[in-house]
Amino acid sequence: GKEIFEGVVNQPDTLARLVAWPERDAYAYPFVDEYDLIAGQLYEDRTGEELPFMPSGKATPVGKKFSTKPKDLKLQYPELSARFPF
Repeated sequence: GKEIFEGVVNQPDTLARLVAWPERDAYAYPFVDEYDLIAGQLYEDRTGEELPFMPSGKATPVGKKFSTKPKDLKLQYPELSARFPF
């Protein structure tokens, strides 16, 4: 609900505290790389056409680059790293 959403927005590592976590093939589900497909799938289902390309945001991201190195993820998200080891 709203409480969980707002808590995760403020502290993403709290996702690890969820009691029930959906899984598929013994992995947390849905996979993050599938979220970018949802809008296109809905658009195509409703219109029968492919979602037109729309550039978004700035060409160059700003801020600190997100690191996907396991050691950095373990430091930044210790609870999630413990629950879903690499």
